[in-house]
Amino acid sequence: SATIGNKTTVAPSITNGTLDSVSVANTGVATAVVNGSNIEVTGVAAGTTTMRIYAKGTNGRTVSTTVNITVTAAPVELTLSAENVTVSESASSTGTPNVAYVVATMSGGNIITATSASSSTASVAPFSGSYGDERVVLAVTGVAGGTTTITVTALDAAGQQQTKTINVTVQNNETEPTVGSFAASNSTSNPSANISAFSGNAATITVTNGSADAENDTLTATVSVPTGATCTVTQIVVTYASSAWTVTEGASIKVTAEDGTTATYTVSVA
Repeated sequence: SATIGNKTTVAPSITNGTLDSVSVANTGVATAVVNGSNIEVTGVAAGTTTMRIYAKGTNGRTVSTTVNITVTAAPVELTLSAENVTVSESASSTGTPNVAYVVATMSGGNIITATSASSSTASVAPFSGSYGDERVVLAVTGVAGGTTTITVTALDAAGQQQTKTINVTVQNNETEPTVGSFAASNSTSNPSANISAFSGNAATITVTNGSADAENDTLTATVSVPTGATCTVTQIVVTYASSAWTVTEGASIKVTAEDGTTATYTVSVA
């Protein structure tokens, strides 16, 4: 047997002789040539035909035998225009696009479905064409930062199922965390950067994540206290809420978001 457009090597078993020549009854289906002690058969079109093999014996006589050749269409594979895509978690006028498009093709068959392993990370749906078509443009949309996979499933012309995977990376659209407000006892405050507390008196700083952190990241704050100063932390982890810090003397406060971006605010003694 052979497939259209491909060569198949045949090694005939010949005793007391050598391979001489070969002929094919219908060269519109297949062709064959002698290559040393082997025969190379090339499929031309789907169908059946016969091949006659000639061998010359050590006694000088030529003998022949006939074999059948069946040519079938070469298997067609499911193809994807991309197997690795990167998108952002929300639409933005700059930076990484929120949606990536992948063309899935099953020539002679049809695309059955595409499924995301984590729809909370990335979703997938037909953008052009429909499931059941042999060509579908899939829209992969970022939902939240992380990685996931999308499995594309198709049926070929013979009804055999094939699958391929798209690896998806979703980038966070992070902005620097911010200290949203200050509340100080017996002190003056500067919401843009710093807060000043009178010596010996407590100042309370309310730390909130910025309005741009819509993905509800967790903020973690760390405190660096100057020599001789004291600082009392009443709450460390902030999740889209606020945390009260009681500061005496002076301290430096750093707020860190889950993606590693930071903002540092200082407290100075008046």
